[in-house]
Amino acid sequence: MRVPGQKPTSPFLVKREVPRFALDADVKIRLDTGGRLFGRLSEISRKGCYVHISETPPVGTFIKLLILRDQETFATDGAVIYAQKSKGIGIAFKQTAPEQLVILDAWLGASTSLCFFTPEEHRT
Repeated sequence: MRVPGQKPTSPFLVKREVPRFALDADVKIRLDTGGRLFGRLSEISRKGCYVHISETPPVGTFIKLLILRDQETFATDGAVIYAQKSKGIGIAFKQTAPEQLVILDAWLGASTSLCFFTPEEHRT
């Protein structure tokens, strides 16, 4: 939990520009090297997500991301923007196609059933 006036003590604690939501879904990642990883989504926003994954690729790795939820698949390119070794990765979405944003917006629009985190909150 963030204390007003307290400075973040971790490089992973950054101010969010958009709201993020708790969302549980399967994730498939294809690395730019051709490798494949599987993980579990825990948070998502219109700009990126956090995936729990035991094998963490390095920061800067470009990926193809598939998120599978309720018979729908959201697909986009992305980049690993931070990694917590053997725990998970933060992914920034890159060049998301308009038809994919429709799917993402529908998931985010169903926020009444999702846990909401305000842009001012930080990852702990």
